Amino acid sequence: MSKEIAQKIRAGYGDMRKSEQKAADFILEHLDTSRSAGSVRIPQDRKEDRTPI
Repeated sequence: MSKEIAQKIRAGYGDMRKSEQKAADFILEHLDTSRSAGSVRIPQDRKEDRTPI
């Protein structure tokens, strides 16, 4: 499933706004981490702030 997500992100990357590309870059760099986090939001600044969605 991770490969499918990465492929979809890469396929649409050229059509994304710069802010969307930054989010896509983050997701691609942390795909394994975000997948294992499940329903926990991955915080931008603080690792200890893992607020459930």
